[in-house]
Amino acid sequence: METGEDPGRGEVMISALSDSELLANTRGLIGRSNQLLAALLAHLGEVEARGLHRTRACSSLFAYCVYELRLSEDEAVRRVTAARLVRKFPELLDAVAAGELHLTGLLLLGPHLTRELDFGAEHIARQRNACPHESERRASLETTGQKRATTEHPRRSPHTRSETAGAARLESAIPVPIKTAPPIWARPSKTSPE
Repeated sequence: METGEDPGRGEVMISALSDSELLANTRGLIGRSNQLLAALLAHLGEVEARGLHRTRACSSLFAYCVYELRLSEDEAVRRVTAARLVRKFPELLDAVAAGELHLTGLLLLGPHLTRELDFGAEHIARQRNACPHESERRASLETTGQKRATTEHPRRSPHTRSETAGAARLESAIPVPIKTAPPIWARPSKTSPE
């Protein structure tokens, strides 16, 4: 990354990077971001376990994250929830650090985790590239032991019977628009002959 460094500050000038260097640096930043997230979650879990947030006059880890660490409320609640999960299931930290499990996937998977559930490398690999809705659906089905009932369509991917039935119920539940009178200000004014 020596190409494009600003000699005065030692920073990389992004505009001076070639396309391949820019893409490689971006991927490297994501890798470091995943490692930092895993470390942050571990630290937050330990702060809560030791009760250190109380020494900073914060009644909860959430308050500590918002008022001391200056996270937004959304960031705080997501990271506190994830920190509690990885404290309970420390093997998830490696998956987060390796980029195999993102924060949203971890939060969606969390409610379905039990100590008896085997969520080893195979389970995490299935969650890896799934979108949030698919991750949640998979986790829900796996924890309840349900199998996916599929209906095949020649040009479409398989859908679950419940998904197609749900769509039919939704379409029948959509109300038909009712014609109403236009608002008073949109009505033509009546002129009375005098």
